[in-house]
Amino acid sequence: MLFNYWIQILFIFPFILLVYHQVSNISLKWYEYLVIVSAFILTDVLGFYFIFLEFAVLILFSYIKDKSKPTALHLFYGLYPWVIEGLLRRFVFFYIFPIFHATDSRLFVENGLVPFITELFVYLIYFVSTYRLRFDFNVLVDLVSTQTLRIRLFAIDIGMLVYFIAMEFFSGAEYYGHVDTLLIRQLLTIVYFIVFIGSLLYLNSAYKKHLEEELVKVRLSELDTLVTYTKQIEELYADIRAFRHDYANVLTTINEGIIHNDMDIIKKVYQSVLKESSDILESSKYDFEGLAYITDDALKSLIATKIFDAKKRGIDVQLDIPDKVDKPDNMALLDVIRLISILIDNAVEAALRAEHPQIMLNIHEDKDDYTIVISNSTKEERTPIAYLSGNGYTSKKSGEHGIGLVTIKRFKDKYPQLSVEATSDQYRVTQIVAVKKQ
Repeated sequence: MLFNYWIQILFIFPFILLVYHQVSNISLKWYEYLVIVSAFILTDVLGFYFIFLEFAVLILFSYIKDKSKPTALHLFYGLYPWVIEGLLRRFVFFYIFPIFHATDSRLFVENGLVPFITELFVYLIYFVSTYRLRFDFNVLVDLVSTQTLRIRLFAIDIGMLVYFIAMEFFSGAEYYGHVDTLLIRQLLTIVYFIVFIGSLLYLNSAYKKHLEEELVKVRLSELDTLVTYTKQIEELYADIRAFRHDYANVLTTINEGIIHNDMDIIKKVYQSVLKESSDILESSKYDFEGLAYITDDALKSLIATKIFDAKKRGIDVQLDIPDKVDKPDNMALLDVIRLISILIDNAVEAALRAEHPQIMLNIHEDKDDYTIVISNSTKEERTPIAYLSGNGYTSKKSGEHGIGLVTIKRFKDKYPQLSVEATSDQYRVTQIVAVKKQ
């Protein structure tokens, strides 16, 4: 019996927490690891009727770490490690051990080597199958962003819970009640094994389909923004063409003044025309040459459209892109566009409430980092940073929907190389997003 506890502590619990980290991307500190393992041991000591605490502690820990995620995701994080370990362990015992004529359940009690060998098989099968299936559990964060897929993930959670309870019930019936449930457990294991793997493959396929649909939307949006960008360039060109025509007339008038030595004409032209022209040229309307440094067309058209739209809404926009930039190589274009779009939209929303609406956008990259800095004026002298970096903060009224801060947090979960820093002071909020290059 003592040996079985050591098997659990040395093999089963580490496997559970390793899988938990893989699916949830939650890293455990040493004391958190000890607390969770202690909870597992306590559950084992309390007995069969407290078996649900094994996955409940992981669900609770996931919720404490990040309350913004949907319940379906917390349930998956807590149930999946225990279900996959139990499923593979029984699969090994029911369908691999018979090859060696070892199917007697008493072997687990009488021969301490059997649980050890079983867990080695579990490790081997899991990591080989995970590598072969190439299922990226990070996509679950994106999956639950859509209502339909969230419901389907919740259905998978219910299936795992039913399987877990059923298997523990039949195991307990045989171990404590001496009722032969071997055939039922064998059938349940193989059926659920097929259903479970199929469910994961379905989720992966559904995510790819969802991603393709999002890419189509981005391409259509890219066309719209490109049209808007082209119109803005045409307007600027028309302004410059009109100015060139006026400037030619001004030079002709000044030339006449010089020829006739008429300083009154020269002074009049300067005061009424040249001074006004200087003010026009200094307008921020022509301060977007930085757009030319953005080499990715989709990103350029998006930023251009957002900037021109903000200016039409009365916001003073300053764009600072000192050198050529593309997009982060280690992020999908769709995610980069969503990220920058959210940052600008949030800045516009907050700036419109300020006394002097203003936004500053800076994008630059070096050999180590790709950095986006966006700063905006605010109505409040200081905005709580906890809100900025937290879940669902919005400056909109109650009942309206905020935009994107939860999504940015999910980007951080999806891309470990991404960091977000926010500061607020003197009626300004500044957000710095850095993507570490690999």
